[in-house]
Amino acid sequence: MALDVVTRSPGGDATNILGGIADVLENKPVRAHRASIDHLGDLAGVWLYQDDKQIKQVTYREEPGESSYTVTIRAL
Repeated sequence: MALDVVTRSPGGDATNILGGIADVLENKPVRAHRASIDHLGDLAGVWLYQDDKQIKQVTYREEPGESSYTVTIRAL
């Protein structure tokens, strides 16, 4: 799968942003041993793939604007 991310913010650390998004979308029981996921609230029960190793392509772009982000997931 491919992950396309557009962030709008004053600037950030691309690798931390991408890693955080990948972790949130992953099946949490697979990664629960790595860190607590309580801070995710309702997102702790949401997942789109079993393991973030399934991501084979990533695009990342920063744009000016109010803080937000858009994530698009595509099948390859």
